[in-house]
Amino acid sequence: MNFHFNELYFEKNKKAEEDHNSLLKKITALDLEVDKASEQLTDVTTKLEAANKQSADVSYCFFFFNFSLIFKTLFIFSIKSELEISALQRRVYLITEDHAKTEERLKAITEQLTEKSKQADESEK
Repeated sequence: MNFHFNELYFEKNKKAEEDHNSLLKKITALDLEVDKASEQLTDVTTKLEAANKQSADVSYCFFFFNFSLIFKTLFIFSIKSELEISALQRRVYLITEDHAKTEERLKAITEQLTEKSKQADESEK
């Protein structure tokens, strides 16, 4: 009976060792899967960060392009406004000059009319 007991003990012990080894293999396989998943997560995270950085770079370039375009447009409007102001100032100067000449001619004609009116009054007397 002792022999039979040892044999059963040995079989159960062997079965327990096999179960233990089987569980160790499963744990090792799961560890490998976790490691692979961690590597994949790291790769995806790195790619995502690179994509975000590239997106930020593109956004910065787009922002810079828009800012540059706005600046150029404002610069063109500024030059256009300065040219319009210059043209208006020139026009005001020409109108003022023309007004002065017209006043001088009006004064000369008024003096001539006054002179002729005096001459006409004297000739009537």
